[in-house]
Amino acid sequence: MMFDDFCGAKKNSEYINIKYLYIFIIYINPYIYIFIIYILLIVSVDVYLRIAVIILSMGQIL
Repeated sequence: MMFDDFCGAKKNSEYINIKYLYIFIIYINPYIYIFIIYILLIVSVDVYLRIAVIILSMGQIL
């Protein structure tokens, strides 16, 4: 009986945690994704510019 109550409480708390996780994903995640995409774009543009500068300088040396 006590074991059954414990399992029911555990399942209920897990359900509440999943519900809050879904709320977190729905409301906050788009902003996090946009932030990550901006960081990736800035980093990738920086890397592409460095690679382009290296290629151009190599072309000038050759």
